Amino acid sequence: MRFSRWLLILLGIVVVLVMLAAGPGSIWVNSIVHSDAFRSEVETRAGQTLGGTVKIQRIDFGFWSGVQLSGLATKFDSPQGTVVAQMEDVNCSISWLGLLSRKLQLDGLTLVKPQIVLTQEPPATVPLPTPPTVPASASSAPTGGGSGSPLAFVLEAARVSNGRLSIRDATGATKADLQGVEISANTGGFYTGQDVTGTIRIATVALPQNLGLTDFSTPFT
Repeated sequence: MRFSRWLLILLGIVVVLVMLAAGPGSIWVNSIVHSDAFRSEVETRAGQTLGGTVKIQRIDFGFWSGVQLSGLATKFDSPQGTVVAQMEDVNCSISWLGLLSRKLQLDGLTLVKPQIVLTQEPPATVPLPTPPTVPASASSAPTGGGSGSPLAFVLEAARVSNGRLSIRDATGATKADLQGVEISANTGGFYTGQDVTGTIRIATVALPQNLGLTDFSTPFT
């Protein structure tokens, strides 16, 4: 999914910038990460990559706890329509040993209370998507001494906690409303050609004509 892909790139931008900041000495890293200038830089680079807008209330970083983005909000256009998303928190744990092999390995990614609204546009008004340009800092390892190979992204597991997805037509009428979405997925095998497995649970699914589902749950592959 395009949204998930660029969320990983957003986290990659944060990690790369933090490592660049840590170069002169880790004593300043904490103050740099919590500065408005750093947050603005992340928002700008992520917005350019996404082709939309990105706002973050707070960024926290710890070498043991990983990256936490609080109050993340974004808006961008996709082939399916306009996506507006807000999340209470995005938590990401990082395996630092992977950096030795030029691999950004994310052990776990959790989206806390994501609220996503997809407004579908008429097909004639949806332009063909243009592949965005990934900033150099997000695609290359931040180590000196030569160009080297690109920094690869690997996500081992992903989770959505208490999410909501609303799908609307061009007039704003709701076509489907999913609340209480819980997703747990083992995504590590994707990068080696294996299946992605997990479970999805939805508290309520509201559809037009007063149709709906409650307590829906299923495994997926």
